[in-house]
Amino acid sequence: MATISGRSARTNVLVGIVSTLGILVLLNILCVWLFGRLDLTDNKRYTLSEVSKAAVRDLDQVDVQVFISKDLPPTIQQGYGQERDIRGVDRELLDKLDEYQSYSNGKMRITVVQDDVEEKAEKAKLDLFTGKKAEFAEGRLEFKKYALGATFQYRNQMEVLPLALEPEYLEFEITKILLRLKEKYEKSAGMKDVLEAGKAIAEAAKSCNDKLNSFKKEDAGGGLSALVGGGGDTVAALRAGRTEWKKACDQVAGAVEAAKQKTAKDENLAQLVSDGVAYVEAVDELSRQLDTTEARTREVMALVDRLSSLYSLVDRDHDNLKNSPGRKAIGFLCGHREFCPFADDKPLIRPEIAGLLGQKNPLVQQFVAQAKQIEDQINMINEQIKRGLFTRRGLSVKRINAGEDIPDDVQVLVVYSPERPLSDRALYNIVHLLLSGGSVIYFLSNWDVAVYNIRKGG
Repeated sequence: MATISGRSARTNVLVGIVSTLGILVLLNILCVWLFGRLDLTDNKRYTLSEVSKAAVRDLDQVDVQVFISKDLPPTIQQGYGQERDIRGVDRELLDKLDEYQSYSNGKMRITVVQDDVEEKAEKAKLDLFTGKKAEFAEGRLEFKKYALGATFQYRNQMEVLPLALEPEYLEFEITKILLRLKEKYEKSAGMKDVLEAGKAIAEAAKSCNDKLNSFKKEDAGGGLSALVGGGGDTVAALRAGRTEWKKACDQVAGAVEAAKQKTAKDENLAQLVSDGVAYVEAVDELSRQLDTTEARTREVMALVDRLSSLYSLVDRDHDNLKNSPGRKAIGFLCGHREFCPFADDKPLIRPEIAGLLGQKNPLVQQFVAQAKQIEDQINMINEQIKRGLFTRRGLSVKRINAGEDIPDDVQVLVVYSPERPLSDRALYNIVHLLLSGGSVIYFLSNWDVAVYNIRKGG
């Protein structure tokens, strides 16, 4: 009977181990090549859906820039002081992008940013996050900022994945971006003049902002004296270089004036022009302040800060405009005495009737004037609500008058406490929207606020 020696047995075991390792390496290579990852998760987290595969195949060429800080913290703070483990989230982002690339037929290019990651990520408008590590920067103790996200460029359109800390939602977010890129590119062709007008304002405002920042000086002494009376060196520099910065900033006025004719075409451009006008007025006021023989430092520095804040608004407005092509809208049903955040295009008292009423009776004329003033104030408040709550947040809103069909780009309809019954036509349109996959938000009653017995506190 044949026996196996101890040395032979050990050799066989070693050969078996090496063979097993070799098979595992081969399988790993094949998995990377074929991207057939074994997915045992209940929700198929590691398997791209057919919709995602089609989304990446449908684009001619997508350039992806990935921003990952080199020293990501192992944990981050969440609400109520809870810690969350984020180890491996960077690898999950890269793996998911590689998976999309494998189904793109060579049409997706991925570049990982290596240098100045956080600075470049911030310029690309990613959301930076902080960990526990703090460091001194410009004399202040600040928590270190980290980046984890990507930008997606398709032709002349860009979308941003600002923060990729939720691996389970990566496929949803990336596929949504790819679908949005295609839709935005196709819809932007019909908005070329509006987009170019907005771009001209944004570029002129950036040039002005950069030029003004170049004149800012760090006043000697610092400390409390700088907080109380700082800015003198900056004011002197602005006065000396007035011709230079004024030449750059005057370009904003020209761009705003040229865009005014197109504001009726797009509410996002109208918002951008509105903030652009405020920017131009602040520039003119700064110039007037510096024209005086003794420019007051505090007033000048307040204007410089205001211009910086206004530039942030202009920049955000431009982002909203760039992202508006193909974006779904929120509709507000109007015409049943419900809340409707739009200026009323029909006057309470028609001008011809107002003229007749006030011809012979000064008291009636005064009443008509007061009614017109109240109407203007209500319209202004409604317009401010629309812009403040919706337009400036990148949300497109549309007025849907009673009896009108709901446009195809309206995805959500708001019916806010109507005081009159809805017509059969309005109800039909609402049902049609619901059957088409849209949503309706219906407020049954409004808030009535009454204040009684107000007394001045002593």
